[in-house]
Amino acid sequence: MLIRPAVEADAAPLAAIYGHHVLHGLGTFEEVPPTPQDMEARRLAVTAHGLPYLVAEEAGRVLGYAYANHFRPRKASCWRRGGCWARRASARSHRARSRAPRLHG
Repeated sequence: MLIRPAVEADAAPLAAIYGHHVLHGLGTFEEVPPTPQDMEARRLAVTAHGLPYLVAEEAGRVLGYAYANHFRPRKASCWRRGGCWARRASARSHRARSRAPRLHG
């Protein structure tokens, strides 16, 4: 398996992988699968900030991907007054919740 930076040609397989999770999963908080053009725009937005966007490839086939990004508000994570909630996946999540209004409000 090869881990490499994603390129424009990966947009279609990335859209297929992510689209499956939009349609059949509960973790994306999106309602409509993104197009390959949407996925390419997202990749460019991430890499424009110098952040990684990687794919896992085997025998020329993209098997998965990973990227780093800044928090983005989505309907499922928004709270009162138009601010958005950022939660840490750690034992210290109570601290993240107590700071969220100051960071986002």
